[in-house]
Amino acid sequence: MDNGQDVLDVHSSGTNGSDSGASAKPEPVKVRPEDLVPITKLTLEQIAELAERFKETDVPRMSPHDFMMHLSSRPDSWFVKAGEVGVIFLTEIVPHFDANFHAVFWDKRLTADRREAIKTVLGTAFEWFDLRRISAIVPSHHNLLFEVLTKKVGFKHEGRVRQGWSKDSEDDILLLGMLKEEMPWPWLKIKTTSGE
Repeated sequence: MDNGQDVLDVHSSGTNGSDSGASAKPEPVKVRPEDLVPITKLTLEQIAELAERFKETDVPRMSPHDFMMHLSSRPDSWFVKAGEVGVIFLTEIVPHFDANFHAVFWDKRLTADRREAIKTVLGTAFEWFDLRRISAIVPSHHNLLFEVLTKKVGFKHEGRVRQGWSKDSEDDILLLGMLKEEMPWPWLKIKTTSGE
């Protein structure tokens, strides 16, 4: 069982991110189940604001341009707002088969409540899209905390693409996946703003 105080922080040197020093960081904002709201319609200003926040969160992941394309016009993407602290989303969704998992939190904190929020979104995606699996792609060495996060929510290591991260990097890509029958928690449903 996750302890509510367990924190992964991209600014820490360890994997648990616990603060034991004198410098006090503000407590991360908690994400509650009622804070999870699927994004259905956005104005151009809201898209631009989310894209800018994504761009400012400097952890290795898809490009800001790709994020904006998925957010604004790709019908094979599904975004869930995690309160005011970030978004959890799937891209390249192929119903009855597979999707790619992504999550970004603006303060870069990965607390136990945020991992539970991710589990809620993943469980809902398995049910809504009748997925057999969900994949995650992680650049090795540059995003170790995202790798730890995916494993903590139930993803399994499936392989490595050597020198696959970008044309300017020799970094490998780690492939992780979760099968529907491997879900380590019951399916949970989230409410939609349209009353569905």
